[in-house]
Formats: sequence, structure tokens, C-alpha cells
Amino acid sequence: MSEAATGITPVRLVSYLGIFSVWYICALLALTGVSFGLGIGFGHLGNVVTLIISAIMTGVKFAEENRREFIGAEKWKLGLMCLLASHLWSALNTAMVTLLFLDHAERQGFMRALQTLQLDVWAFSVAIVSFFYYVAIVLFLGVGATNRFRKQQQGTEG
Repeated sequence: MSEAATGITPVRLVSYLGIFSVWYICALLALTGVSFGLGIGFGHLGNVVTLIISAIMTGVKFAEENRREFIGAEKWKLGLMCLLASHLWSALNTAMVTLLFLDHAERQGFMRALQTLQLDVWAFSVAIVSFFYYVAIVLFLGVGATNRFRKQQQGTEG
């Protein structure tokens, strides 16, 4: 249905990208601190948990502010923007970790690994992982918004 048919105007999604980014950065820094402070490695599970937390909290904020769930392609558009932001923040976090936590020999090993990377294999791997991250982000944006919206509806009925 179009916006004219529903009478609902689309929302500017950029502010919700900011909300996602704040949650993502905070969770990412917390995981990085725990990883290097306590020596606990989270790997991809840590990134998935970070994405899920950020997406749910963004969906909750969307429902609270707009008193509705996502309509049309809002969730898919926001999901794509969040995926791109998560890649950016992860790359910056990797650069920060490389500079702050790795000694010279470890940095040299990291740089050698980057130089020997096969670009086509790396791009294919990133594309596959990004697909699953995108699906997870969109799914949990919906979970957060739907749950908050239902609670709001129950609150107005009671």
C-alpha cells in the first residue's frame, strides 16, 4: 500500500541509523574491552550479538517515537543502512585495535596477512556474511518494533 492509501507519512530513517550506530559502537567497544581486558574471544558470535542488540533497540525506539511498526520498505532500507554502518564501525574498531592493542610484531603479521589476501575470495566471503547479517538486522528491527508496538497497544486498551 502506498503512503497516500494508508494516510501514514514515511519516517526519516537517518535518525534511526544514528540510534543503531550508538548502540552498535557501545556494544562493540564493550566486547572489545572484554576481549582484550579479560582475554575472552567472541569471534563472529560477538558481532552477531552486537547486531541483534542494536537492531532490537533501534526497532523499539522506532515504535516508541512513531507509535507504529515499520511500513513498506522502511525496515529494509534502514536494515541496509545499518549493515553498511556496521561494516564501517567494525573496520574502524579493527584499526583501533591494531594500533592500540597489538605490538609491532603482531601489527607486521596483520599487515602481511592483509597483503596476501586474495581480493576475490575476501569479497565473496564478505558478501555471504553480509547477506546473513542483513537478514538478521531486518528481522530484529522488526522484532523490536513489533514487541514495543504490541506493548503500547496493550497499554492503551487497559
